[in-house]
Amino acid sequence: MPAVPPADAKPAPHLPNPRHLARVPLHVGPDALARIRQNAFALPQVVKPADFIEEGTAGFETHLDKLGYVLLQKSVSGARPSRWIHPDLMDAALAHVDAAGGGADARASMLQRAATLEGLGITRRAAQWNWLVTDTLNLADPAWTLPVAYRLDIAAEPVWAFFRTGDVPALQSALGPAPLHPQRAELVAQLTRLAAR
Repeated sequence: MPAVPPADAKPAPHLPNPRHLARVPLHVGPDALARIRQNAFALPQVVKPADFIEEGTAGFETHLDKLGYVLLQKSVSGARPSRWIHPDLMDAALAHVDAAGGGADARASMLQRAATLEGLGITRRAAQWNWLVTDTLNLADPAWTLPVAYRLDIAAEPVWAFFRTGDVPALQSALGPAPLHPQRAELVAQLTRLAAR
């Protein structure tokens, strides 16, 4: 006769790939994991394979598995890509749900804030957030001014905080002023030599 669980027993955690349960941090219990899964469509920490590799690439659906991500939702052909989260981001995802809630309103808010980030030049490539910044190079002879745009890797926490609050000034304060181009002196020297020719 099978054992009957006690009435106050916690439900067992569930994932589409049961093997991924071993990746979930111990302090993220079944209820917390269920909250992440239920809100996967509205969490900025959740990614899909196309965020990392081109569709049609060999191993497209297993790429994130190999990187240690946890599958939250399987793909639905022609309707929805699979959804994944890195175990290290589960706490940030839960903080987001606590602050922003769930449902359609949370999804709309996330999309609007993602658009704001893009307008500020902040995008995610694979797992790394970066910021498109511009440095202005000044040449003495000839007296030219040349803007140079480049991408700068940034920490994720200010971005997660922005997704929770939508506070643009706080994000800009956390990022600080854009640094000068790392090869600024070399670029100025090269441009000066080219201009001299």
